Amino acid sequence: MMRFVLFWVLLVLPLGAAQTLNIDRFGVYDAALFLGYVRDGQVDMSRVEVMKKPFRDIDEAVPSFGFDHAAYWFKLRIKRSDVMAHQHWYLRIDYPLIDNLRLFAFDEEGRLLFEKQSGEHVPFASRDLPHRHFLFELPLDKYAQVDLLLRVQTEGVLQLPISVVSADALLESQNMLLLIGIYYGIFLIIFIYNLAHFAYSRDTNYLRYLLFLSTFMVWQLSFDGLGVCYVWRDWWWQIKHGTAFWILMTSFSAIWFGRHFLQTFRIMPQIDRLLFVLQLFSAFIALLSVAGAYESMVRIGAAMAIITPMVLLFSGIWAWRLGERSARFYVVGWVSFLVGSALFALNKFDLIEGFYAIHHIQQFGSALEMLFLSWALADRIHLGEEGFKRKLQKLNEELSAQMNETLASMRKKEQMISHQARLASMGEMIEQIAHQWRQPLNNMALINQDTYIKKSLGTLDDKTLEHNHEALNENLQYMSRTIDDFREFFHPDPQTAATPMYKIVNNAVKLSTSLLRHTRIDISGSVEASVSVKASELTQVFMNLIKNSIDVIRERKISDGHIEVQIQEDPVNVIVHFSDNGGGIEERIIATLFEPYISSKKEGTGIGLYLSKAIIEKYGGTIEGTNAEYGALFVIKMPKAVS
Repeated sequence: MMRFVLFWVLLVLPLGAAQTLNIDRFGVYDAALFLGYVRDGQVDMSRVEVMKKPFRDIDEAVPSFGFDHAAYWFKLRIKRSDVMAHQHWYLRIDYPLIDNLRLFAFDEEGRLLFEKQSGEHVPFASRDLPHRHFLFELPLDKYAQVDLLLRVQTEGVLQLPISVVSADALLESQNMLLLIGIYYGIFLIIFIYNLAHFAYSRDTNYLRYLLFLSTFMVWQLSFDGLGVCYVWRDWWWQIKHGTAFWILMTSFSAIWFGRHFLQTFRIMPQIDRLLFVLQLFSAFIALLSVAGAYESMVRIGAAMAIITPMVLLFSGIWAWRLGERSARFYVVGWVSFLVGSALFALNKFDLIEGFYAIHHIQQFGSALEMLFLSWALADRIHLGEEGFKRKLQKLNEELSAQMNETLASMRKKEQMISHQARLASMGEMIEQIAHQWRQPLNNMALINQDTYIKKSLGTLDDKTLEHNHEALNENLQYMSRTIDDFREFFHPDPQTAATPMYKIVNNAVKLSTSLLRHTRIDISGSVEASVSVKASELTQVFMNLIKNSIDVIRERKISDGHIEVQIQEDPVNVIVHFSDNGGGIEERIIATLFEPYISSKKEGTGIGLYLSKAIIEKYGGTIEGTNAEYGALFVIKMPKAVS
């Protein structure tokens, strides 16, 4: 019996040594200053052994012990007034990154009321309430005094923001979720905004920024307890390794984005090498954290959370000094983030106090940082567009100057080609005139000789003289008409009325009669349409085609040379098929047939078809050249004349 009494004395007396938290109103009570604690470096003490140890007082609003893998035991005595007898009360711990919590509750006589477990490593469903923070329901509705013994152990930072809250105060605190929702809503809007910008601009800097934004959001969800509450629940890898992994991935993606946004590899290669090393280091440690020891990985992650913002801020300031204008918003953004992240990391190393203030500063700073970085990206796009517009304007000016120069050169070239074509046409026409005049000149020479001989012999009578005179006059009239025909050819009247296509073709044949007769080339045709066209220069086109066919047939020594012309129509056009049996066009020049100086003839100038195409297109028509069964085929389409 004495042993039993001694056991409970040893158990209860140490609990009685703690200060008492008196509850006499509804609301929230900060419990930290009412705690006593014992550090269990061996991590294996039982609660009976702990109660034999002297408990130390806590003198800070949020107990913080930095990175310490030891177990800590805390005791708290709570008394409530009779007025609070019918209210539900909870012990709340606001730090979601604690691995294991074990709570023992005793009544006034030291009897164990319950033992409960919670923490990240405990299934979420076992919590008293499905809440992002750790909540233990207290039996203060049944007992006026409750003594609590809390065991806490974690591989990361050990902080204990602890309070006792009434049910209605706990319900009111849920209003904080509205602010948290706004915070994450800002992140979501920024994410969608930058994703849309990437879809528009295809700038890969947006992808790097989206990676940075995503990794930071996942880490923040973990730190706020919202991830385990709403997203991954009991996903063991995320609970065991995720926090360290996402901190390191945030560092990696922030450096990756910063290097490319600031273009450090171009404007400050020495700083870029440092950033590259930090980026590789973050990636390497992030890979190790997938299965490595959480305590070591999260320490490195916390250190990188201090180093990375400082290095990136320095890089941004230096880039700004070097004239990188878009770095100004980048710098402002990283100043905001640096203040929050640096204070946050220093708090985790237990170098400064202020859990709640630092937590909110870190969130506020990160939100500002994301906004300013989005602004920086948009500003860079704007600057890029301005630079692009300036370059485009300069290119347009240069292109305009080159086009004017090219047009002047083309005009000069066209004038030269036109002049050459005119000379070539004149040469061909002189040849045609010579052929046309040869016969009448021969006739006139014979008539002259006949007159002279008869005069010499005294046999020239008046009748013979009159006959010879009429014959000479007839030949001279023929030669005059030839000149008139060629004059009309060289100087066509642009106001010429619509002319049937067959008459235009006949006129070209008439002007080429002497060449056709001389080369013994036959020409035939069929007319299936008598539609007219307004194109006074088409005679020259058909003369060019006839001359080309004559030259090819003669060069290739084809004895039975033949040219065929067919005139047809469709609802819109008059169509002329011009073909010969000269063996066709060489395949190598078909694609460039109508370009200047392209010819398959040995002595061709390559100007005739170029000029013919220009004349046809001048009147809204088209010409195509290809090979038919026996030779070349040209298809000319001319719009019908509107009456």
